[in-house]
Amino acid sequence: AEQCVRELSQDEYRNYQVIGVVLMDDIYESADQTAAVSGADQDALKVMQEAAATEEIEGVPVVSDYHGVRDYLMEHVVDSVFLNVQLDSRKSRRLNHELIRAGVTVHINLVRVPDDIPNRTVERLGNYTVLTTGLHLASARQVMMKRLLDIAGGLVGSFLTVLISIFIGPVIYLQSPGPIFFKQERVGLNGKIFKMYKFRSMYMDAEERKKELMAQNTMSDSKMFKMDFDPRVIGNKILPDGTKKKGIGQYIRDFSIDEFPQFFNVLKGDLSLVGTRPPLISEVEQYEMHHKSRLATKPGITGMWQVSGRSDITDFEEVVRLDTEYIENWSFGLDMKIVLKTIKVVLGREGSK
Repeated sequence: AEQCVRELSQDEYRNYQVIGVVLMDDIYESADQTAAVSGADQDALKVMQEAAATEEIEGVPVVSDYHGVRDYLMEHVVDSVFLNVQLDSRKSRRLNHELIRAGVTVHINLVRVPDDIPNRTVERLGNYTVLTTGLHLASARQVMMKRLLDIAGGLVGSFLTVLISIFIGPVIYLQSPGPIFFKQERVGLNGKIFKMYKFRSMYMDAEERKKELMAQNTMSDSKMFKMDFDPRVIGNKILPDGTKKKGIGQYIRDFSIDEFPQFFNVLKGDLSLVGTRPPLISEVEQYEMHHKSRLATKPGITGMWQVSGRSDITDFEEVVRLDTEYIENWSFGLDMKIVLKTIKVVLGREGSK
């Protein structure tokens, strides 16, 4: 009871004024029962009897026991009652129902929650009342606004993709015969697999050649692959004198033109405009537990780490940190900020190689 009163009185968010304490235990109700109790039980009974005689707890008066609650509420102004008891007994359930019928707001203690558990909300799950926690919990309104932004951006982006394909499609095909669009299985929200679309900027055998180039991976480990100058990109050449000559595929990548078909994924709901970048299945297979935090939100065309340096970031742990930071601090305003910064990064080709 002391701990309960102290914590309620010190709640800086609610600023409660605790005006009285009711001790619900009734083991001490009949003093003449003492003679029938012995040993440890008698000691426990003595403690309870002393508690019944307590006049104050943490400076707050003990105003009643279970049987006197109704009379106290009839004579005093009480805004609400906090029940710090288990509701699995008939007595506590009866009191709860009577308080509600009397028009009193009742707060029921479900479980003590440690301070280090973030982002918590109480929900109904079947017949259970549960405490839901996670990296970030979005309201239905926030989810709807994010999806509306995705639909609006997806429609505009898909229209631009069709226009761009009219011009870029023939160039891709002439320099590397094959499909104009590239489909690849990626890992999305909570590990769901989907096919992501891009304009093809690499030769048809790019995936087979990747194993040969792993030694030149600029990322800190194989959980993500990136090269400063990738020979698998259409038109990229290293001349005999060591000069690197960019091809059409590299320009497509530098200006992020290859990303435009992903707007179709946004309309389908596989991607969001802003999120974490969807990894390959082979990359996720190497993840440690904390790396999977990247999968806790719908992946996006752009995100926190893309506008924080893109290819300048070579530490995968830093990528995970930025993605986790985005998830924990997500808001509609943050998405808009990242979208605007993405436009600036792409036009200025910042962090792009």
